[in-house]
Amino acid sequence: MVGSDKIKILHLVSDLGIGGVQKVVLDICSTADLDKYEVSVFLLKDDKELLSTYSLSPKIIIRAFDYRYSADYSLMGYMAHTLTKKIVARRGVRIIEEAIKLSPDIIHLHIHPRELNLGILIAQQTKSKLIYTEHLVRFTPASFSLNLLAKILRPIYRKYNLIAVSKSVLKEINEHRLCGKNKLLVLIENKLNLTLLPPVQIKMANSITFVYVARIGHPKGHELLVKAWNNLPPSLNKKLLLVGPDELNNEIHELAKKLALDKSIVFLGKQLNVANILSKADIGVFPSYKEGLPISLLEKMAMELPVIVSNIPELTDVIQHNVNGLTFRSGDVNDLTEKMLQLIDNPELRLQLGKAARRTVEERFGTTNIAFANEIIYEKVMKSS
Repeated sequence: MVGSDKIKILHLVSDLGIGGVQKVVLDICSTADLDKYEVSVFLLKDDKELLSTYSLSPKIIIRAFDYRYSADYSLMGYMAHTLTKKIVARRGVRIIEEAIKLSPDIIHLHIHPRELNLGILIAQQTKSKLIYTEHLVRFTPASFSLNLLAKILRPIYRKYNLIAVSKSVLKEINEHRLCGKNKLLVLIENKLNLTLLPPVQIKMANSITFVYVARIGHPKGHELLVKAWNNLPPSLNKKLLLVGPDELNNEIHELAKKLALDKSIVFLGKQLNVANILSKADIGVFPSYKEGLPISLLEKMAMELPVIVSNIPELTDVIQHNVNGLTFRSGDVNDLTEKMLQLIDNPELRLQLGKAARRTVEERFGTTNIAFANEIIYEKVMKSS
């Protein structure tokens, strides 16, 4: 902390567009103790769409860059990015140069692990402490290729103090021995400011509305959801709201058209005011195959929406079947359909599960100071050798 009494924190994040990770970063920044910390945020890509929904202090510096991502996500591509720093150094030269000028005490990364050499390259020049928040379960279910990928990335992870956003992420880090000697590994579950997410009003209508908030990508289970939707009675007055950017080039749109569901499924794309959309829904659904601890699930629960989730560990860490939501067998279209019908036919169960979901968030995931838990880690890291 040369020349300043404040600890300099540099957050590295892909962008500040729509997404759960982006919300976490902005929540940390918006509640940071700026009497103690000097906070900067570097974006790998110039997308600040979500920023308009936050009131950040002008003391927080936000800079955007044009990091050139590689499209090669093969094992060889990962090896090229991690075993040598040349690719990342070349693609991120401006970020590295500006970060070195800033000379942060701590670099806190929230990016894809393939880009983690960025922090290492900066720290070699600045002696900054390194923290990486892992927001996703990446190496499950176990397979030869994913086990090999974990081994490829292990030396990079071990350079960082690690924060896991869920028990499932923490378990995976331990199973793959990703935490280095003398490095911290802590669990900081994602949190919400509940004052911004009031419970939804009970709707007395002769229709039913489901909502799913997630980027449209294969791990998120949209195809499964559309097929389950197709199994519901055609006579049912229903609507499915899909919120999130499309990464599948209209693949799910085309499936909906093929099944003649395009009138009952509404693709809303990226949305800033998600709470407003949730307030129009009766039931939340989350059919994802892989997660960390999704903010969008917690938001549904906070607003007392009953939720149906796949029974992957990342989600059953939060949802207990028939207690604060319903679970279905991951990948099982018929089981998802059955659970959807169960809630459609039982308004009392919807009310009961929704209130229990809100209580879960209040007891476990609610706070007005999201930065505090991270700042405790900053203090520990600064005191470490």
